[in-house]
Amino acid sequence: MSPPLPPRKRTGAACVHSETCAVQETAAKLLSFCIPQYAAILLILILVELAVVIGIFAFTDQVSSFVKKSMLSSLEEDYKGINGTDAVTVGWNFLMIVFKCCGVENSEDFSSASKWPRKYTQPGPPINGSVTLTSPPITVTLETPIACCKTKGEFPDVTLLEPNDITCALSPNERNSNMDKVMCASK
Repeated sequence: MSPPLPPRKRTGAACVHSETCAVQETAAKLLSFCIPQYAAILLILILVELAVVIGIFAFTDQVSSFVKKSMLSSLEEDYKGINGTDAVTVGWNFLMIVFKCCGVENSEDFSSASKWPRKYTQPGPPINGSVTLTSPPITVTLETPIACCKTKGEFPDVTLLEPNDITCALSPNERNSNMDKVMCASK
């Protein structure tokens, strides 16, 4: 008598079919696990966004007060005038020129701006119409920043109403300055 034959191994199509079934079963288990988690995370994000919007509307006064305090703090501690190149100063100049405003509430906000140089040196006028000969530079004390002056043109191509005339910052009034027009905080 001959020894028994070993069991036959699956080959070909039967093996591919069982592997395909295993992959499909694994994918189905993975999807049945991931879809509910994805839906739960999405629902949580939507609820958080909704809560933030409701919070902003419910606490408008508090949010407004916080924003104004932050703006005033940056102006008082970091604003460096028309020639400043740091981000806070450039941002303030942009805000005041584009939105035609001056300070958080008004130009009085600059009275406590510690880094704003009130002294401004401008070139002296030409002597007898000469292009090369000029009078000595003149140092003046500004009442408001030059960025509070009324301008013409669209940013960044803006000029003062009268080019190189900083009277608007020396003696600001309703005609030449945005000093009391609208507070920047409302923009």
